[in-house]
Amino acid sequence: MRSLLRDAPILLVGALLLGSCGGGTTTSTPPTTTKTIAPAVGDNQTALASAAVAIRPAVRVTDQNNAGVSGITVTFAVASGGGSVTGATATTGSDGLAAVGNWTLGSTPGVNTLTASASGVTGSPVTFTATGTLAVFSPTSDTTLSGMQTFASVTIPAGVTVRMTADLSLNVSGGVTIAGTLTGDCVNLTITAAGVLSSNGNINNGCGAPTATPPSMTIIATGGYHLTGGTVTLGGALNLSNDASLTDGTFPAGPSTTTGASASQAGVCAVAPGTAFIANPLIAKAGTPGGPVGGPGIDGGTWILQCTGELDFSGFSLVHGQHGGAGGAGVDTRTSGATATGGNGGKGGTIKIRAVGDVVISGTGNDIQSGNGGAGGNATATATQAGNPAGNATAIGGNGAVPGNIIVEAKNGSIHNDGAVTLRVGSGGVGGDATATAADGQNGPSCPAGQGGAASATGGIGGLTPDKQLITTGTVTGLAGFSVAGGAAGNGGWAQANGGRGGTGGVGCPGGGNGGLMTAIGGPGGNAMLRDANGALFGLGGDGGEIAFTGGGGGDGFNGCTRPNVGVGGRGGSGGGASGSAGAFGTGKVNGSAGGGLLIFALNGGQGGDGLPPGHLGLAGINNASSSTPFAIDGLSLSPGGNGGACPFSFTATFTPANDAGNFDGQFWHLAGTRTVTMQASGPVSGQLGADGTFAQMTGAIASLVLNGEFFVPPPSQWNSRTLNQPIGARFATVTFGGVFTFPATPSGLHFVGTLVLSSTFPTSAPITYNVVMDAQ
Repeated sequence: MRSLLRDAPILLVGALLLGSCGGGTTTSTPPTTTKTIAPAVGDNQTALASAAVAIRPAVRVTDQNNAGVSGITVTFAVASGGGSVTGATATTGSDGLAAVGNWTLGSTPGVNTLTASASGVTGSPVTFTATGTLAVFSPTSDTTLSGMQTFASVTIPAGVTVRMTADLSLNVSGGVTIAGTLTGDCVNLTITAAGVLSSNGNINNGCGAPTATPPSMTIIATGGYHLTGGTVTLGGALNLSNDASLTDGTFPAGPSTTTGASASQAGVCAVAPGTAFIANPLIAKAGTPGGPVGGPGIDGGTWILQCTGELDFSGFSLVHGQHGGAGGAGVDTRTSGATATGGNGGKGGTIKIRAVGDVVISGTGNDIQSGNGGAGGNATATATQAGNPAGNATAIGGNGAVPGNIIVEAKNGSIHNDGAVTLRVGSGGVGGDATATAADGQNGPSCPAGQGGAASATGGIGGLTPDKQLITTGTVTGLAGFSVAGGAAGNGGWAQANGGRGGTGGVGCPGGGNGGLMTAIGGPGGNAMLRDANGALFGLGGDGGEIAFTGGGGGDGFNGCTRPNVGVGGRGGSGGGASGSAGAFGTGKVNGSAGGGLLIFALNGGQGGDGLPPGHLGLAGINNASSSTPFAIDGLSLSPGGNGGACPFSFTATFTPANDAGNFDGQFWHLAGTRTVTMQASGPVSGQLGADGTFAQMTGAIASLVLNGEFFVPPPSQWNSRTLNQPIGARFATVTFGGVFTFPATPSGLHFVGTLVLSSTFPTSAPITYNVVMDAQ
């Protein structure tokens, strides 16, 4: 009872508070809850750059009683250092905890920060800190590497191969040591190191096959580089340096001098004995072939070895640059207007050895060779349309390219040579050959016979060498230790123009067509103007390109002996005109040879057609070739075509002799009856053309005669057993015709009525006269 009483006032009070008085109301206010956000785990971690931290950062949201608050949305975001997160949005659980999915640090070593924010929560945002560090790359067995990689240091031990499966960019805060092999097929390689790069192993980004986009190799070692053996194999360009800011503009070209200056700086960049720089492929990719315009050849890679301090070469083996690719061949075959152009060759790879301080060369066996210039692509144009007009053709050979230069420069120091070094400059590329072949003119009976197509061919220019000195900047000592070689300019390309032959004459247009015009210009040989350190030329000038003409002959006249339209033989067409010039020689220490010319069965006039009368000869072609260099003609000289011949005919002849048999001292002739006669008239033969286009009559000499008859040599008692059927010719008899040939408009086309007088020449006897009627077979 006492407890109940004690509790009653409390209940009453509660009732009074909840009740009403005089119709009014009373409202209670719930207590205020305070939410606070704070780091839970994951702050102040250390991880490798570009890697995820070991502990996922998490926050805890609590109330004023430090109890966890659920259902709060927390957003995580990278604040500094780069990197990335996953699961950026999280919701607190019953314990008030929310964690990011993952936090990956940026690639740059140093401090990274991450924020966690929640709306309406005290302490938001929360900041987490992590420090990124670099790994040490030092594999103990073969492995692969590609992409963007950052390390504290790189060591490739001897016997270990690191294969680059794709382009590789190495960023190293310390040094790089390569005793093994770093290799990849045709990939770009960039190494940027804050320390020293030391290598006696092999570095290789060469290509198994030439490529249109050669890879580059860039090695920048701020602490300097020391190559103490091994091979650097390059698919394209090279930049080996200790300062990324060095460019061509750092080393202005200027004349060299020869003074007593000597090396003074301590070497920070060195290439030691046994080190080799070689190109793979040795020749850059050729231009695309096959189309009307050949593609250009790819330039050989430029190789730069440079240093801000002293660059020391002490008996290294060789630096052999990459040759430029040949220009692609141009090929065009079409009915008319065929035009082909060869691609230009690619430049030879240049070698640049330069230092802001001294360049020091010592030891023997040093060989520096720049790349050859690529050859110009050949051009072949062929027109196939025979007609009136016939198809023309134009071919232009590609130009040969310049070879790579060799540049040794010491900007603020000297070039000091106390060893033996050969500077071997590549050769200029030869000019591409050009061959243009035009189509033949249209033959009769279409009128007129077509003129042969015109052909124009121009050989490519031989690659020259630049008018520069091998050693361009810095005082030089030990000049006698330098020897120079190579530096020959390219020869000019050959040009051959094949003009179309004129068409043969036809009925109603008996004259043959003229031969096609031809133009050939040989490519000039390149000039070899490269100079050694003393300013003297040392290369050979290129030879001038040869030129050749073939074809372009006049068309033959119409054969007027074709029945039933027996008539005048057509006149032969004139040979095509030829003009052009052989390539001029290139100048150098020794000048090249001048180009010459070659004329092969070309430009002759057409043959006159056989007929009654025969057609006349065609005129010879015209040679307008002009050049300051000798122009030699080999093969046939220009000549006119021959006259046509008279028409040969076979007749069926009926002979009626005055006396059927003749006896000349034991010989017997018998021509009575039907015999075969083959004869050919010789000029001059004249006649009148009938209204139907045939001759009404003909008179003239007989050039040849074959007459079949019976000729009995033995006495009469042996006639039956010794009968011989054989031709009667000049050996046995003289035959004379008298009468008129007529040419009626009939398929036979020729008719003769007259006499034939046969005079024996052995033995001599009186002639026998036969009456003859002959019709052409």
